[in-house]
Amino acid sequence: MKISVEAFGRNVCIVAFTIIFVCFLGCRSAQTQITVAPKVETSQTAKPQKTGEIGEWIPGNYEEIEIGKSTRKDVIEKFGKPVWEGEEQIEAEEEDVQKEIKSHGGKRLMLEHRDIEIFDGGITVLYGERDKIVRAISLNPKEPLSKEVIIKKYGNSFIELGSNDNACSAIDSTREKDSAKKNEMPSKLVYPQLGMFISLSGNSQKVDRIDYLLTCQE
Repeated sequence: MKISVEAFGRNVCIVAFTIIFVCFLGCRSAQTQITVAPKVETSQTAKPQKTGEIGEWIPGNYEEIEIGKSTRKDVIEKFGKPVWEGEEQIEAEEEDVQKEIKSHGGKRLMLEHRDIEIFDGGITVLYGERDKIVRAISLNPKEPLSKEVIIKKYGNSFIELGSNDNACSAIDSTREKDSAKKNEMPSKLVYPQLGMFISLSGNSQKVDRIDYLLTCQE
């Protein structure tokens, strides 16, 4: 069978046109599949905390147990059954505690846990008798921790307190001056942004207790 030159040329043109058209459709399809990364919205009010900067007091939060929000039930679910539960023993002269008890219309009760999976030592949780809301959490490590370990873990946005210093006043004063007063032998380190007090023992400066509190008033 003979194919004329004219027919052959026509067939070549058709094939070439088909190839070009298929390539064109492929390019358009690839373009439609390219996605643009969504714009990330950032909050204008949220400012990163500078290293060493002292912020306002924020109620403590230990292992998702929020001081002032979480309840006795939350604590049991998180830490398990306590080894002891009972009424907090307070001194008659502790006026601040007495006022809080009166304002909430009930006593403050305690839960004690020891050597649970997340902490090697004792954990004491303070909560309200009526509302069951957690007021404070205290950690007593089985082996005292070094001050350096705490600073490495939580950073240097803390205030050093002497035995007679008032935490709330010290925080306000430091934020106004934008610098913390150094204490050669502090009895406590206070992390306002974490709602946390670190108690140091004497000359060794070892950490023997960590407290997560609702306010800067112990």
